Amino acid sequence: MTTKIAILSNIYANVVALEAVLNNIKNRNNINLIINCGNFLPKGPTPAEVSDIILNNKNIISVLGPLDKLILDRPHPALDIKGYFISEDWTISQLGIQKVIQLKNLKEYLLYFNNKISISYNLLYEKFDDAEILIIGGALKPFKENYCNKIILSPGIVGYSHEFIANYAIFDIDTLDYEIISLEYDKNKLLKYFESRNIPDKQEILKYNFGIFK
Repeated sequence: MTTKIAILSNIYANVVALEAVLNNIKNRNNINLIINCGNFLPKGPTPAEVSDIILNNKNIISVLGPLDKLILDRPHPALDIKGYFISEDWTISQLGIQKVIQLKNLKEYLLYFNNKISISYNLLYEKFDDAEILIIGGALKPFKENYCNKIILSPGIVGYSHEFIANYAIFDIDTLDYEIISLEYDKNKLLKYFESRNIPDKQEILKYNFGIFK
């Protein structure tokens, strides 16, 4: 039975960071459940590649973050008169209709392990009154806290860092031990994706998410 689970969030369409995390998890040989807390589609060069992994890896359980929902629920392009959804349109064009349909089937929150664990991007107390452990993605910084007789876990950010470091967490359901893992990934490989794709707001993403000024 699974006792250790990996928790990750905020992949931000960065398949290079995601693959580094998954390889690290695989090499540990004692984790076969991975929880993805959302915001894996926006503001990165590889939404299709990330989605392929999320949808096809049977060990990954995923929920949608608010930025994922914004992309998947965006208005029809004919209604976007002022061009507010250029980035979302680009992401959808990369995904294709079949992936969009599959991704829309994902939920914004889940209960797992006989309702012991709740999974969501934001903290939704009203949804999880009976859950003992709340796993959230939206806090951005990794932490473990005890609050109102519940354990709240946040794994941090996989997909962007000025140091090109991905964070994820390992949680032992039995012992309640919680470990934050930080690992470097291939900066040059990621930048090649950015250079080869016509991503809206590319310079802003590189500047604010990765500290690269061009």
